[in-house]
Amino acid sequence: MKKAQIASTIILLLIVTITQNSCKKDDSSPDTSSSYILKEHLLETELPCFVNIMFEVTNADGKGVPNLVTSNFEVHEDGQTVSPTESAMTVKNKDGVAYNVKTVLLLDNSASVGTNLNDIKNAAINLVNNIVSQQEIAIYVFSEEAILLQDFTSDIQTLTAAINSISLGYATTNLYGSIETGVSRWEDFYSTQAIEQGFLIVITDGSDTQGSSTLQEALEAISDKKVYSVGLGSEQDVTAMKQIGTAGYYSLENYSELSDKFTEIQDEIISYANSFYYLYYMSPKRGNNTHSIRLSVKGNSNGSSNASIQGEFSSNGFYSVLQGVVINDGIESINLYKSSSSSLSAKTYLAVNNPNYSWQSSNPEIVSISPNSSDNSKATIIAHGDINQSATITVIDLSNSLNTTIEVNIVDSPFGSFTDERDSKEYLTIEIGNQVWMAENLDYESESGSWAYENNLTNTSTYGRLYKLETASTSCPTGWHLPTNDEWSQLISYLGGPGVAGGKMKESGTVNWKIPNSGATNESNFTALPGGIRNADESFISLGENAFFWTATSNDISSSYYRILEYSRGSTAYGYKSNETGLSVRCIKD
Repeated sequence: MKKAQIASTIILLLIVTITQNSCKKDDSSPDTSSSYILKEHLLETELPCFVNIMFEVTNADGKGVPNLVTSNFEVHEDGQTVSPTESAMTVKNKDGVAYNVKTVLLLDNSASVGTNLNDIKNAAINLVNNIVSQQEIAIYVFSEEAILLQDFTSDIQTLTAAINSISLGYATTNLYGSIETGVSRWEDFYSTQAIEQGFLIVITDGSDTQGSSTLQEALEAISDKKVYSVGLGSEQDVTAMKQIGTAGYYSLENYSELSDKFTEIQDEIISYANSFYYLYYMSPKRGNNTHSIRLSVKGNSNGSSNASIQGEFSSNGFYSVLQGVVINDGIESINLYKSSSSSLSAKTYLAVNNPNYSWQSSNPEIVSISPNSSDNSKATIIAHGDINQSATITVIDLSNSLNTTIEVNIVDSPFGSFTDERDSKEYLTIEIGNQVWMAENLDYESESGSWAYENNLTNTSTYGRLYKLETASTSCPTGWHLPTNDEWSQLISYLGGPGVAGGKMKESGTVNWKIPNSGATNESNFTALPGGIRNADESFISLGENAFFWTATSNDISSSYYRILEYSRGSTAYGYKSNETGLSVRCIKD
């Protein structure tokens, strides 16, 4: 190489180097890696003096920020910094709480998909193979209507089998109605007992051609829920798909791109889940006063209003406690009926380290205890012994070397009983006000019109059977009948009205109910159990989540009223369903 060429090359390299250095980010400019956005989900107080905050942290690009710890946050009350040490401030992420991510896959199988159906199935299987801890997926297809192929599960083989079973549907696309069905399958909620967040992923190659539901109805059903919409080809309604995709809209040219896009969406869902945090501390404030609070991330370069969580709380009723562990806010004993269960929850006041609990029973043959697999601060006890026997439950906070005990006493039951002469099954009964109810779901196998959940007879011993209305009307034993809507109203009124009656009727604990089983005390001893539903299309949903009970009161010629109790609420409500739907039955004495 000639000297002139060498010199030119050196000069060119120097220019490139100088240019690259001049394009580097100025140290004084905002660093997006430390620019955080905080979104509040819950801010509440809890005795003796806890302040609980649930929130998510994302970066400037909207991606979840994982792995933040207590020392990354600061809290101010009335403008003063709260000491993390003195307040026993603790931060948990989703792995430290009973957290559940529900994901609904809504796949277009209308005739227009044609030979591309295999690409849709392969993409869905790829997403399922990337399922993560605390995530459950449900599979729907839609053409004329949304059809549930597999209810929520984390079992990859079961989900894959459901996807592989998909075949082409009809030459009509009920997009909007199917979206209404999909987003109805979960409720986003946040509590100190459990958190549930959901996502809908919908894919279609066209628009809504059926017209049985409107775009506005679909958007109202979506509300603030998170929906990913994926459109393929030139026939999609881009304007509608953008509105539907509240979490993101993606337009793809080819079906071959779908698998990578599903992987990207699943990564975003995981990122969102990892951005969740639960911070709690013991406030030093006392007296019936209102205080301001501000939660922020240290070193946050974001100067906008969404850089922190701000609100107010009342310190009314707050009181001080000494360091130690308590069970159910400080109880020393609890009474159980034989074979009944109850939930226990441990807390460590003024913890130095993040608590880690171990539970023990002095005599498991009298009272057994089972810690919650996802949150060892919670446990369920079951009484196995006889009346007047007792056992001691001990909980140890291994991280802080603290422990406490409670006494569990087995006492006489308030229940009566009777035997159904038709099949010799024995049922517990309970008197509530001037009514006598069965305290168990009916489990009489009629000649037709009744089903075990998912046709699995092992479910009937706990949840009873599901009945269509005609069968329910004739299946109660002699001396008992299917209650009318008015008889249900009398019960609910006696228990304080629909706002609180549900909790008083639900079996307490989470042995048979899904976490959190909000408000469940079962103080009425009605012991409602969530038997789920058998839909008219023969699919089963909601076992462990919702208790649906038929009433004998018709709505019209083809539907009748029901009463519902839900795992996420302490209230009760009513509605009506097709008489062909399978619901639980509770009989009332004549």
